[in-house]
Amino acid sequence: MVRTRVAAAFLGAAVLSLSGCSSGAPQEKKDPANANPGPCKELLGTEGMAWFTNHTTESQRKMNSSSSVTEARTVFRDQVLAWKPADENDIPRFVNSELCHAGNPQARDKDLVIEYGASTFPFDFAFEESNDKREKRVMTEAGPDVKLLYWKDPLLDDPLYYVYIRCGVPGAPISQLNEVPLEGKMKDSLTRDKSQKGHFQHLLHSAKVMAEEFGCTNKPEIPTTVPASVKD
Repeated sequence: MVRTRVAAAFLGAAVLSLSGCSSGAPQEKKDPANANPGPCKELLGTEGMAWFTNHTTESQRKMNSSSSVTEARTVFRDQVLAWKPADENDIPRFVNSELCHAGNPQARDKDLVIEYGASTFPFDFAFEESNDKREKRVMTEAGPDVKLLYWKDPLLDDPLYYVYIRCGVPGAPISQLNEVPLEGKMKDSLTRDKSQKGHFQHLLHSAKVMAEEFGCTNKPEIPTTVPASVKD
């Protein structure tokens, strides 16, 4: 089936990634005195926090969150239930929830961000190679319910790491599993760790946490390790 919404959405995703947020303006880091590191620690887990500590300085270890996991679940479910299968040719206006924002508040362009929300792209979308040879997109299957996407755009200083999860929402049509999966995104301009495996390992941990907390009706299988096909 032709998905005209997907082609336009991919271009839109590039713009949003470059701008840093949906409004096109740099996101403000919150006052560290009012920091909420809980969601970051939950999403990264013990191994992820050790990795974060080993790749950052003390001044860079400020953690905060704009949304709790519970709030993110509510946003995801509301957006999915508002989506209709008949809207095939429309671009969904989904908004992700920022669950983790880490870095030195004085250096706005150096941060680690993890977001989750409803995906504009269907689960079976094929991210074909771009005509621009400098751009790289690699999709990796990580089981029947999970896919990983590595995206390096020539206009971005750092690559983006995505996870797509077939996550059923109570009351949603069965087609939602494939048409509107749960999307997780990690942007890392803070650690300077270039390991794809390392980033995906921590993103997978966050995916497992989110799938459990979101109560996905299909109980997706989230692998604990990155597929061997992922190469650094």
